Amino acid sequence: MKNYVLLVISILCIFMVSCKKNDSSIPVSGTVTLSSELVPDGSSYAIYGFSFTAGAVQKYPGQQVDILLESLLSATDSFQGAVFSSPDYLGTFNNTNYNQDLTVAQNLFNSYSTVTDTAFKAISDTIKVGQIVTYKSPANKFAKILVRGINLVNQGSQKYAKVNISWQFQPNGSAKF
Repeated sequence: MKNYVLLVISILCIFMVSCKKNDSSIPVSGTVTLSSELVPDGSSYAIYGFSFTAGAVQKYPGQQVDILLESLLSATDSFQGAVFSSPDYLGTFNNTNYNQDLTVAQNLFNSYSTVTDTAFKAISDTIKVGQIVTYKSPANKFAKILVRGINLVNQGSQKYAKVNISWQFQPNGSAKF
């Protein structure tokens, strides 16, 4: 009987450990500011991009990122705006909606619940405040992005953009947020 009780307790312990709930603290939505500023990194430069799977801004190269912010400069070095891209252009973007009234755009973002678009491209259109962009990863996972603010910075010899976004990621591969 004693062996039977020990066997049952052992099985229950194994079952409880193997069925432990994955209590992940990685966020699936939030607000973040991205920058196209090049930062010194040893003998070269890096940029900070955003990883939906980590829910954080991370240095690239060096860490996995899903999206990068790129400044658009003319031949005369004047700002033309900024776009979203992804490393090696593996992720793709759809310019889903736009409203110049940020309150209306926020409502559209909140009500955007299912990805129905099929036309995605390697680089987003030039970013505007109130723009909603859908990101599709190489693994067919989706994120929606609302552009909340844009700041073009002219600091010494460096020109770069800062963009404040709200985002929501669907990590299970569903087209529903």
